Amino acid sequence: MDIKKENVKAIVFDMDGTLLDTLRDLTNAANMALSKYGLPEKTVAEVCKVVGNGARNLVKGIVPGGEEHPDFESIFEYYKAYYAQHCEEETRPYEGIWELLQELKNRNYKMAVVSNKPDDAVKVLAEKYFPGCFEVAIGDREGCNRKPAPDLVYIALEELEATKEEAIYVGDSDVDLMTAMNAEIPCVSVTWGFRDREFLMFHGANTFIDKPAQLLEILKQKEVNMSNEVNTQSGDYEEYTTFILEMSDRKKHEFAIVEEFDHEEKHYVLVSEVEGDEITEGVYLFRAESQGEDFIVEEIKDKEEYAKAVKAYEALYQ
Repeated sequence: MDIKKENVKAIVFDMDGTLLDTLRDLTNAANMALSKYGLPEKTVAEVCKVVGNGARNLVKGIVPGGEEHPDFESIFEYYKAYYAQHCEEETRPYEGIWELLQELKNRNYKMAVVSNKPDDAVKVLAEKYFPGCFEVAIGDREGCNRKPAPDLVYIALEELEATKEEAIYVGDSDVDLMTAMNAEIPCVSVTWGFRDREFLMFHGANTFIDKPAQLLEILKQKEVNMSNEVNTQSGDYEEYTTFILEMSDRKKHEFAIVEEFDHEEKHYVLVSEVEGDEITEGVYLFRAESQGEDFIVEEIKDKEEYAKAVKAYEALYQ
């Protein structure tokens, strides 16, 4: 979707991995709960893999057997109680975030933070680290569906007195991408958080910032093109269009071309599963080559070539 800069009035931020590096406090709380019940502790990297879908899903991801473990509910309650008391010990804002928020405030943008963390923790952390920056701070609460459902985002926009047409979303994960898509607002993906570029791109991200200040650059653009919708292009390779879209017959899904680009004398095509006009699943990468009268289209499964092509694609948007 195309958002003209003069229409953007509200910015909704994710918290963990976007505004704050909370990983060590989350890991400490997880390990305190595990050790109390005689279970093996987890590394920071292991906890990082299960962050983003709320406290219950985090605990489910670290407890052997998940919710089937006989002590699961007790472990979960202990984790929540411990984290609530110790959520500020090693948590820190990412470099440049405070300066970004101050500048956005000076420019009269309305701002909210929406997280799958417990609601009380979100409010405490938002006020402690970013006093006066957010008009709204919302976390997981009873009676509301957590992200990626759009419920919390809609509540935030209502409190900000902004429409979805006037908003953008900033986050670091696939959950954030899905949340923005479900809320029908554009998503800017940050690369300093808990998920890397390749992971985010695989899940449909196409607008990235590597430093907080780059969000200001995006907002300065005459028109911000941050698409959660499919951008179909015709290109010079009409044959591959038919070939690739035939995947829908084989895989029982609807596909569309998201982007085309050239790298090292090869033509690459990004394709995604779609439903209607919206991307619903990850992005697939194809190589399209003309060899004499023959035309070859091949899905890229080699990790090294995939990574190089992804970097080339990202360079187009630097």
